[in-house]
Amino acid sequence: MKLVAAVIIVLVHVYMAWRLIPGSNALTPAERDWVLQVMRKGQEFGCLFQAAVVMDDHVHALITPGAEASSARLVQAWKSASSHHLTRYFGRSAPVWQRDYYQRWITSPALIHICAQYIRHNPQRKWPGIENYEWMLP
Repeated sequence: MKLVAAVIIVLVHVYMAWRLIPGSNALTPAERDWVLQVMRKGQEFGCLFQAAVVMDDHVHALITPGAEASSARLVQAWKSASSHHLTRYFGRSAPVWQRDYYQRWITSPALIHICAQYIRHNPQRKWPGIENYEWMLP
């Protein structure tokens, strides 16, 4: 009798969201540019973006983490790097982001689509009538 080992790879997506410290001023367009630039660096670690948006007071991301970095490590790196830059170059006070963040693992293709749509439509829900919101991935 021959035993055959089977490996099943499940592609997992992670929805994450985090917010500014309560009472903080809204992120300016230049600050949102920087946060988005920091997030793009996740691609260097194999992170694939399904959808992401940097709002004026929070961030949403739906990613497929790469083999080199967990979702927890990515969000910690994004928050840390953006905080350092925002305090040094934009005069924000530390801490910039709330310590906690929301994270949910998603494996259902239907839920992945719903989550991506939720992220992509977030600017329109907050500012009805807005078009061509600049701070989104991909």
